[in-house]
Amino acid sequence: MQFVELQASAHQETRLAVSMKEGIARAARYPHSGVVVQLQGDGVPFNPQAMTGGRLWV
Repeated sequence: MQFVELQASAHQETRLAVSMKEGIARAARYPHSGVVVQLQGDGVPFNPQAMTGGRLWV
């Protein structure tokens, strides 16, 4: 699994995108949410707080 953080969280929540295009759209739509893009593999990162500062996946 490979992931990249696109945007830090300001409201303790993180959203997952499956492409950079989707990630950019989610970052624009949810400017206060963390955004992580899945580059390869399945699932979600174990600890979103370490990546974006957001504790919850939404």
